[in-house]
Amino acid sequence: MTSSEHRSNDFVQAFATVDQICDEFESDWKRKSAGELETYLHKADSKIRKTLLEELIVIDLCYRAKSDQAASPKEYETRFPNDSDTISRSFRKFAVGNGDAETWHMPAIGEVLNCRYKIVRELGKGGFGKVYLGFDETLARDVAIKIPLQRHYGNTSDLLDEAKVLAKLQHPNIVSVFDADRLDDGRVFFVSAFIDGQSLHERLRTGKLSEHEACALIETVARTLEYAHQQNIIHRDVKPANILLDKTGSPHIADFGLALDEDDTTGRRAQGGSVDYMSPEQLRGEGHLVNRRSDIYSLGVVFYQLLTGNHPRTLRRNTDNCYDIDQVQEELSLFPLPLSCICLKMLAPLAADRFASASDVADAICIANGAPRGSRRKGECATVIPRGLRSYDERDAQFFLELLPGPYDEQGIPDSVRFWQQRINETDPQRTFRVGVMYGPSGCGKSSLMRAGIIPLLGEHVKPIFFEARGDDDAGRLEDALREHFPIAGAGDLTDMMRHARKHLSEKRTHKTLIVIDQLEQWLHNQPFQEDGELARALRQCDGKWLQCVVLIRADFWMPLSRLMRHIDVTTQEHGNARVVDLFSEKHAQRVLAMIGHAFGQFPLRLDNVEHLKFVETAIQKVEEDGRVSPFRIVVLAELLRNKPWTQETLASFDDLESLLLSFFDDTFRSEQSHPHARQHEAAACRVLRQLLPVEGTDIRGHSKTYAELSE
Repeated sequence: MTSSEHRSNDFVQAFATVDQICDEFESDWKRKSAGELETYLHKADSKIRKTLLEELIVIDLCYRAKSDQAASPKEYETRFPNDSDTISRSFRKFAVGNGDAETWHMPAIGEVLNCRYKIVRELGKGGFGKVYLGFDETLARDVAIKIPLQRHYGNTSDLLDEAKVLAKLQHPNIVSVFDADRLDDGRVFFVSAFIDGQSLHERLRTGKLSEHEACALIETVARTLEYAHQQNIIHRDVKPANILLDKTGSPHIADFGLALDEDDTTGRRAQGGSVDYMSPEQLRGEGHLVNRRSDIYSLGVVFYQLLTGNHPRTLRRNTDNCYDIDQVQEELSLFPLPLSCICLKMLAPLAADRFASASDVADAICIANGAPRGSRRKGECATVIPRGLRSYDERDAQFFLELLPGPYDEQGIPDSVRFWQQRINETDPQRTFRVGVMYGPSGCGKSSLMRAGIIPLLGEHVKPIFFEARGDDDAGRLEDALREHFPIAGAGDLTDMMRHARKHLSEKRTHKTLIVIDQLEQWLHNQPFQEDGELARALRQCDGKWLQCVVLIRADFWMPLSRLMRHIDVTTQEHGNARVVDLFSEKHAQRVLAMIGHAFGQFPLRLDNVEHLKFVETAIQKVEEDGRVSPFRIVVLAELLRNKPWTQETLASFDDLESLLLSFFDDTFRSEQSHPHARQHEAAACRVLRQLLPVEGTDIRGHSKTYAELSE
């Protein structure tokens, strides 16, 4: 993280802290339980003391005024002798924000603006200014009139720019702007539709909405945002206070005052919005990255609040200013799986992992809201069946998806699976690919993802052939696999057979064949790529419509893979025909280890015991590398601990996975507690393991060995 990012994070954290403490102070005032101002001031560190003090004094003055309690600068200066400047600023701010109409320079009730708009009564006020109920005497209708406290955004032209943005939006669920004009002092005011009702923020004070009501509201708001996004307008301040409910309960999006035209690349309004509902990119001040998916994140926060009834302020944020997905997932576990998955996808830390459009959100919610009440909930996962060190396959499909990190769609399918499923099922060459690439570091679970996650979800029209490269006559073995599926007569090389298979499929037109080549690095390592080589010539026969191939390869073989792809005229495009399989985060690794622990009878299904939680946290710390965890290392760890007590004492007996492996070997073959038969075969075991090691000087798996070869 750069120094500027650190500064941005510090600012955001300070902003949130001041906001939280001030809200607490104000809430206590409302309950008539507010303590001394100093009590709240001491809750923050010295870096934000002056800012916090200024805001606390303003709140204190407001509520003391309502209680007819006198207050003077001298009183505060006695209590805070070194803060006279701060106290002066607080009193000036209070005078401007809470004085009479003359102090505010606001029109009086009954006054008519510009010979047309009569001021009826005040509706509300905020940092921007005041909003009045007005009456349009020309068209004889009620209107809302928004008048700024002072020149906003620095000058009048900015406000007029805002009016032009809002004028683009004509939608039944957007508060329409009717007019924008100037007061005598030059300030711009806005005239908009008056929504007779209450804000969603006010509605939530009376209790939470039902699941059905929450879904219906979010669906409507999402479709409304989609309309704005189609006009290239980003709201940037989606929150309950800006969603107005009319008398029928229909929502209307208001206050596009922070709206951003997507064509505006100046970043002038980079960090606007309300902290609790801001997307991570807004909180980091990355105005150039704010787009429609930022609004989707904010709407996801609102959706979370509607479902759980909890204010987002109760959630933790991580160092990237994202809400803690694990905490969100835990709180959503009581709700139907489709709704939980939709909300989690909306709140994905990376914008690319969120829904691509607000209409996609609306469509997903529409489907999920009609799901039967018996839909499985996120907490009701299938029990994992550990398979030791082998890959998971089609037999494990029932539970395998539970092991994958999100985000998930409304059907509980992770993006990492849905991406491949959609593209492989597709037969339109313009919407699929000839050859796809699944890549990632060693031990990341590519084989399991394909066999247990993707293949079981493919359509019936797709017939997969799963082939594992070994670096030993791979072309010949793939030919044999093709002969089992196609009526191929006569001799011919792999290219001839692939060509025949494609022609056969195009003539029959009943299904497409997917060839999955696992561990392609074995093929490329032992048979270096040649432009006229058999592998390249064979892959050129894939058309994507009838014959398709996906290769699984280690990320460190990217260069030879690139040469191969270039020669077969296929461009490798991330999220097009290629996708990385990354290692797990520590949080997700802990979740997976807990699921395996449950399968071993070590833990209950729901992990809420402090000792159990501490165990999985410490255990994962011992196998993590640079903050990421290989699924393979999790499995090895679990297998080595399988017959041991899962306690802190056991974890204290080794430093890392390597030392645990050595300890396991010693316990099995060398310890006094080892079975005599095992101790007798220590030397033979060492020879067998040595035969299975990679070729000296490489880190790629060696050739497979037969039982007879190992017995020699």
